[in-house]
Amino acid sequence: MRLEPPEITQARGLLAKFLNDMARPESLIKLARALSLLSHVRTKETAEMSLVATQLAAAYAKLAQAAVESLLAQVPAIQGASLNHWDSVLTEFSGYGFIPPPELTKTRAKLFMRRIDNVIPLLSPEERQHLIAKLEATYTKKGKPHSSPPWGK
Repeated sequence: MRLEPPEITQARGLLAKFLNDMARPESLIKLARALSLLSHVRTKETAEMSLVATQLAAAYAKLAQAAVESLLAQVPAIQGASLNHWDSVLTEFSGYGFIPPPELTKTRAKLFMRRIDNVIPLLSPEERQHLIAKLEATYTKKGKPHSSPPWGK
């Protein structure tokens, strides 16, 4: 096996720094740079190095996903800015040609629901009705429901 390309070495360093500071907004810069380097490896290097890059991105995606799951399980009320940050972190793993693990997508859905939980109480009764109407329209195709809405009907 040949030595790994310098892009992978750089990405490892950036990902380690990201892991230490992932709760801070500045960590997104390190994550984006690392994923960009790994994406470059995937398209320009051998199949073996492409696999290493893909596995490295997937491993860190799982670590970030686990951190978010832990946060969601421990903290009943999370500020909107924090929810937005963690959604941005998980979204970053979906870019650069990497396919996120299914668990990551489920965790993003939990984040979304937590954000909705923060917003609903702030809506006026009219705004709530408007939101319900928009959601119902989303689940209606040509006047007939094409699936059951998640809130039941």
